Amino acid sequence: MVALTHIPLTRLAPGLCAGLAVVGVMLLPHSLAIGFCVVLMAGSFAILRAPRPEASSRIGGSTWTVRYGAEVTALPLDRITEVRIDHPHNGPDRVQVLMTNGLCVPLPDAALPDPRTLTDALRARNVTVYQS
Repeated sequence: MVALTHIPLTRLAPGLCAGLAVVGVMLLPHSLAIGFCVVLMAGSFAILRAPRPEASSRIGGSTWTVRYGAEVTALPLDRITEVRIDHPHNGPDRVQVLMTNGLCVPLPDAALPDPRTLTDALRARNVTVYQS
């Protein structure tokens, strides 16, 4: 079972809208209750329509490009020392790239594929991957 804190609001909003619509119909004579339900439904529709940043990751022949919203990170594969993938007990995975110059680059988890696919793609390009 997944904790509600890990479910994105965009997945909860349609169910919330449907439930509030049923409550609004049941309380039809009470205009205050209907107004309250409409306000809550409008809020859940706003959550559904809220812009979300576009995220993608592409590992090419010589660079690893990660796009998250307007931010684009291009990492040359020959300058990557290692990649660390942390799996915390609660929350999303954390991925950090350690470069040859000592720079540690954290990457957004929303822009990355699942850890297994990422590990296979990096190891195919002779990049060391540590998982914890």
